[in-house]
Amino acid sequence: MSTILSASRQIYNASSTEKEPGFCTYSFVFDVDQDGTTLSWAMHDDPDVALNSVKEVVNSSLSHLEAKTKKMNDILNDDVPYFRCSDDDIVKVYYFQYAIHAMYYTYIGKGQEQVPHVQSAVNNYLGQHNYDSVFQIRVGSWMANKTYFANGNVLHWA
Repeated sequence: MSTILSASRQIYNASSTEKEPGFCTYSFVFDVDQDGTTLSWAMHDDPDVALNSVKEVVNSSLSHLEAKTKKMNDILNDDVPYFRCSDDDIVKVYYFQYAIHAMYYTYIGKGQEQVPHVQSAVNNYLGQHNYDSVFQIRVGSWMANKTYFANGNVLHWA
């Protein structure tokens, strides 16, 4: 497995350390300002695929940002249950939580991972969806597109 990190600005003092087999930490510094900086990360079995993916994002960051924004707006407008209340902060938290939920979805389409499902990097150490499924199945069940958002974490266990 190859990991590639790149940025739209020069990276200084880059280092990686393998704490134990398969567990790496990375350290680096780069400048940021109001003009924006793109940081891109990719992992793949083929290092050329990872490198090309990272280059594509760094070289076309605005189009990737626009595509991601459109995708998330479509999900929040079309799949998430509409919610309003008198406290605007509660509304913002509600949609933020659904946005995070939607961003955790992955769809591999082969092997055991033949259905879209959620597995957050935060909780990977707890095992294949053991922790995530308890929460994500319930959240996904309220989404309009149940085939994609609700069924995957249940069917993944088959």
